[in-house]
Amino acid sequence: MAQGERLSSEEEALIRSVFKNYVLEHHSEDITQVITEADVHTHHPIIVNAMNLFEANMEVGDYFNVYPREVLALFDEVLQQTALELSRNGQQRGAEQSPMCTLHARISGECQTT
Repeated sequence: MAQGERLSSEEEALIRSVFKNYVLEHHSEDITQVITEADVHTHHPIIVNAMNLFEANMEVGDYFNVYPREVLALFDEVLQQTALELSRNGQQRGAEQSPMCTLHARISGECQTT
């Protein structure tokens, strides 16, 4: 993992998998609330506690430190995919097939009580 190189497809797959599992465990209710209450074409943050996430997989923390833009983009993609899956599974918003809002991962160092 040298600075200046790009993430490999295997590294991207690892990041996606770890983040998806983390989001489903810790933020599925947050996502469901946003997709059921959000206005059309709005952007919403999902606040992710860095310490909890990187404790789940320290390697993802290392990638985040070296490739912050790329990793945040992957996190956002995973959030959108997860929102779509939760929307379909919970049949949120009636028969619509995709959430109308855009979710963004916001990494925080503050402890969340929820």
